[in-house]
Amino acid sequence: SQELERAVVKNVNSLIAAGKRVIFASNDSNYSRRMYVDRLLRHGIQLCSEDEESRKSAKQKVITASFTCAWFLKKAGIKRPFVLCSHLGLLEELKEAGIVDYVATIDEEGKQKPEYLEPVTPHNVTSLVSQAKDVDGIVVGWDQHLTALKTAVAATFLKWSRESASDGKGQPMQIVTCSS
Repeated sequence: SQELERAVVKNVNSLIAAGKRVIFASNDSNYSRRMYVDRLLRHGIQLCSEDEESRKSAKQKVITASFTCAWFLKKAGIKRPFVLCSHLGLLEELKEAGIVDYVATIDEEGKQKPEYLEPVTPHNVTSLVSQAKDVDGIVVGWDQHLTALKTAVAATFLKWSRESASDGKGQPMQIVTCSS
């Protein structure tokens, strides 16, 4: 209810005003930390002022699934993940972590890439996999448009990775879930 939301906002703001360290955590991978700060501000949480430096500092008080996923990928040395998602939050955090060579099922505007909406055929799977050479991990974000083709492409990457590893050529590819 609106009354409950107002009470929560008032209590959180009083903690912030008292100088208490307040951390916001979310398992929703659809949002980046920047997006979450914007969302908190729209709800009346007085997390920061409107200037860029203040907003940057406020991001340090937010932990999201998309942020922790990007952090993990960077620490694990995964540089070219295949990313299944339907929102830009995860991609924004990947970019901020320096992971910019990803292969995603959405474009830079958050729209589904039409090639991943096609039927599953050996040709479609092979074509998509061959276009995304050097994928070194799979990230399964929150994808509200999950298709059989996206799943088949991810499974093919994993299969080929496991086969290469069993032949002594590298390690098996990691699959990282990042969704609510």
